[in-house]
Amino acid sequence: MKILFLDQSGKPGGAELCLIDIAKPYRDSCLVGLFVDGAFRQLLEQQQIPVEVLATEPIKVRKESSLTQSLSSVTALLPLIAKVVQKARQYDLIYANTQKALVVGALASFFSRRHEDEYVQQLHKQVAELGLEDRVKFLGFRSDIPQLMAICDLVAHTSIAPEPFGRVIVEAMLCGKPIVAAESGGAIELIEPGINGFLVPPGQPQQLAEVINTCHNQPESTIAIAQSAQEMASRRFHQTNIDRQIADLLERNFT
Repeated sequence: MKILFLDQSGKPGGAELCLIDIAKPYRDSCLVGLFVDGAFRQLLEQQQIPVEVLATEPIKVRKESSLTQSLSSVTALLPLIAKVVQKARQYDLIYANTQKALVVGALASFFSRRHEDEYVQQLHKQVAELGLEDRVKFLGFRSDIPQLMAICDLVAHTSIAPEPFGRVIVEAMLCGKPIVAAESGGAIELIEPGINGFLVPPGQPQQLAEVINTCHNQPESTIAIAQSAQEMASRRFHQTNIDRQIADLLERNFT
């Protein structure tokens, strides 16, 4: 995968040091685009990570900038956005490492047509090439989740990016289905491994497969774990209980 990393800073900080670690595995096919020249560029070069300074002058928008100041700086961003758009067309993914980079990267993604639609098309193509059309279904948004989960033996939540909560996890629990989820974000707070579900490191399909096989081979213990999850989820997340908690909170604060 070819990745265009974007970072606004020329000075190494916590975010920049993290970016070095993230970019290292992709150094043969990535580019780090900086909005300012400085010592960070030198650190990247020392790690043999391709880097290029894309802007000729620093972005002047700050956290404390007013809306008028922010809008007036848009015209100054246009040359930078144009440069990023040009670069982005050569890469599969734009990775924005900082807030300003996110703004520029989002605009560049739009204009360079690097959207989720391309990723979806790639997935459809991959499924077809592997001959898995009868096993992999792209259902899109559905309003009949309980009915779909009722015909499942297990639900896998395989996000490679941390989610703040993980609604699908709770839905599976409420439906009494075993749940295996990526060990990141809100999933860590929802699942106690071996008690009410299973956790695997994100991006580790082999470990995911091992857990699924274990659940298949140990149905009695797996069912017990699913029942424990259903009881916990019913106490904490059933809609009736949530409505009551919200009502109590409103009454305490507004009466």
